[in-house]
Amino acid sequence: MTVKEWLKNSFLISAAVLKRHSMAKVTLSLKNMMGASIGKKARFHFLGLNKSIVDINLYKKPDLALIDGIESSSRELGGEVTRYDVMIFSENPVATDAVGANILGLDPLSVPHIKLAQEKGLGIARLEEIEVDEIKVK
Repeated sequence: MTVKEWLKNSFLISAAVLKRHSMAKVTLSLKNMMGASIGKKARFHFLGLNKSIVDINLYKKPDLALIDGIESSSRELGGEVTRYDVMIFSENPVATDAVGANILGLDPLSVPHIKLAQEKGLGIARLEEIEVDEIKVK
C-alpha cells in the first residue's frame, strides 16, 4: 500500500500534549501533524511555520484530535509544570486547539496557525461557537 493509499483509507489520530511553543505559541493537535510529514522538519521554519502547519492539515486533517492536558510545561523544553487534569478531544482539530490554547491562557485567535486554520475552513476557533462537554472521572 502506498503512503497516499494509506492516508486515504486510514483513521488518523493526532495525540498531542498541552504545551506552549516558542515560535508557534502552542504545540497542540494541528502542529503535532508536522510529525506525520516526510523529510526534514526544519524546512517548515523556512517556508513559514504557521502556513506549513495549516498546509499539512489541509492535506490530511486528523480524524480525531486528542490533547493530553493532565500536566503541561510552561515552555517547550522544561519550565514549570502545571496540572490541568484535562483531556481534550474532538473531530474538529481547530476547536480542540482553540480550547487547549484557552486553557493555556491564550486567545485562540491570537495564535496565527489556529486563526489561519479557521480561515481556511479546517474548523472553528471561536470559543463562543464551541460546545464543551465536561466529564468527571473519579
